[in-house]
Amino acid sequence: VKELPKRVDWEAAHCVSSLRGGWLWPDILIRSDGYRVALDVHSSKATHESDRTFIVSTGTFEGCVDDFVGRVLDRLGKHSLEGTDLHSTWRDLSEEREDPDLSLYRRFEAYLGCDPGEAQPEQIHELIREGEEFGLNAVSEVAVEDPSFLSRLYDTAQTSGFDYCPADGFQWQRDEAINEVGTPTSTWSQIPAWKVGAMAAGDLRQQRKLGSSTISNPDLSSLCGIDPKAISRTSSGSMSFLLDSPNGGTGCLVLRSRHSHGRRFEVARLLGDRLLTDVEESLSPATRSYTYRQRMQRAFAAEFLCPIDSLVDFLKDDYSEENRQEASYHYRVSEYAVRAQLVNGGYLSTDELQTDLCDIEAEVEEAA
Repeated sequence: VKELPKRVDWEAAHCVSSLRGGWLWPDILIRSDGYRVALDVHSSKATHESDRTFIVSTGTFEGCVDDFVGRVLDRLGKHSLEGTDLHSTWRDLSEEREDPDLSLYRRFEAYLGCDPGEAQPEQIHELIREGEEFGLNAVSEVAVEDPSFLSRLYDTAQTSGFDYCPADGFQWQRDEAINEVGTPTSTWSQIPAWKVGAMAAGDLRQQRKLGSSTISNPDLSSLCGIDPKAISRTSSGSMSFLLDSPNGGTGCLVLRSRHSHGRRFEVARLLGDRLLTDVEESLSPATRSYTYRQRMQRAFAAEFLCPIDSLVDFLKDDYSEENRQEASYHYRVSEYAVRAQLVNGGYLSTDELQTDLCDIEAEVEEAA
């Protein structure tokens, strides 16, 4: 109930029909994971057509908006209509986009869920400063969920962290995975997040000659350069992350879950993040949000720990709750992870998962 006002405010800000102002706007809800934009188009009673969802890259969406507004402004000019609200709003927006510092400031306002000018300037400047220290992309991921966490980062690392050595684990494998999958960060907008994660997981399994075998804690730990005790122990923080040492030595791993299956999944998420994020940053966060990067992490972890082809063979066409529970024991993942794999693979309906937790790509496939 406490989240309802926030959700209503979010939908009002992202639904075109809520613009009103004396005009009849189409019922379109605009969502984005940072790299791709989903347009949920709801039909009117007059059209009798089905609701549809379309997904485009953020660049394509921005280009189309630019083109549309440009056409409208040209038409207004032809009718000698100058100085309208659209003219002033578009001029202000164009100036902001051309100013790198102001554009970055507005981005962080959006990460905090604030309209332009609503956020506290001190908080925005502090996030940008932390971005310079830990990496702007990483800090933006944290800001979406809990911007205040960054002030507790070092304390959390000291009280709940475990040592990890990048040189012993995934550093040399990351470039191989990016090259083979062909999905560096610059091309994420062209490929659904779940595909990037699942392809990389399969590629890594092939590189390591793991076949369809269950990944043991020692094997998973060695890939990350951490002690297996980090998975078996229960020391936890409020967010999972990897933090590199400033001098390039031993870094720190913090896990949120207190349960072995959850900790295995979080380690796999962070492994996938380091393999696929080709921007050198000291912080790699695994949050509860559903940005492109976090979806990619989850897809990687699910496919790496519980490959869909192997899972289907194990279940032998019996997708009952009891059999799914057996699979979760076998692959040492949560039963939710098993369900998510089956839903994304088309073996279960999306009704098996909460709607707001489903990937937008899976929702589109269901709508089609």
